Amino acid sequence: WHVERGRIRSVELAGGGRIAAERYVLAAGAWASQLASAFGEPIRIRPIRGQIVLLRTDGAVLNRIIQVGRRYLVPRPDGLVLVGSTEEDVGFAKQTTAAAVRELIDFAIRLVPRLRDAEVVRTWAGLRPAAERGLPYLGPMPGIDNLFVAAGHFRSGLQNSPGTAVLVREMVLEQPLSLACDAFAVVTDRSHV
Repeated sequence: WHVERGRIRSVELAGGGRIAAERYVLAAGAWASQLASAFGEPIRIRPIRGQIVLLRTDGAVLNRIIQVGRRYLVPRPDGLVLVGSTEEDVGFAKQTTAAAVRELIDFAIRLVPRLRDAEVVRTWAGLRPAAERGLPYLGPMPGIDNLFVAAGHFRSGLQNSPGTAVLVREMVLEQPLSLACDAFAVVTDRSHV
């Protein structure tokens, strides 16, 4: 960040070079806190690892999504079944583990015994951005006139991204907001003194 008089003038890229714009949006998922730390750590987001297993079946074994608590089975049109997911507070460790993959497969087989013979096609892990306060951050960054934050949506990022995009666009373009966003405001020690 290259900041002058409370405004970002440009952003230096990790690979070199700079980008300059009139307004900026910090939407960096699990890495948002690290990037915002230049402004006094006003947002607190930690990465929560989620592991997923993809299975291939010989035929359709499911015709609807099954969700039990935070775990789920999602049948896909191509015959694959998505089994998810874990929630692990392990920092930025993005690898899969044998124990979690086994736990997910056991969960799938308990719900749908026919999945016992399914082929494991792929396993992967992602990092969900969990805001410590329980609500995402959405709004202007206090003390920086041209920076907006959209981060910390945790498990609901995909579902909330269309609405978040509309609200951030309205904020950036200084338009009336479609929804009140006070509950999601970025609040720092400096901004509520």
